[in-house]
Amino acid sequence: MRWSIPNKMIMEARELVDQGRVLKVIPNEDKHIWRSEVIDDKKYEVILDGTGKEEDICHCPIWQQKSYCPHTTAVEL
Repeated sequence: MRWSIPNKMIMEARELVDQGRVLKVIPNEDKHIWRSEVIDDKKYEVILDGTGKEEDICHCPIWQQKSYCPHTTAVEL
């Protein structure tokens, strides 16, 4: 992760993982990405960039503000 993720957000991400809300993680080795779905207040599609650029994507409001969120963090855990 290129960002310094606050501990509170890491704890939220761990809860998502522990509760089985990270539904699937599907690698696409050709594009060097991983796709996942995370259930929180609604279902979010997460795309993790494995190229070193770390251009991860989530469409939740937190991501739109901070460029990181508990959903991307949960998938990375």
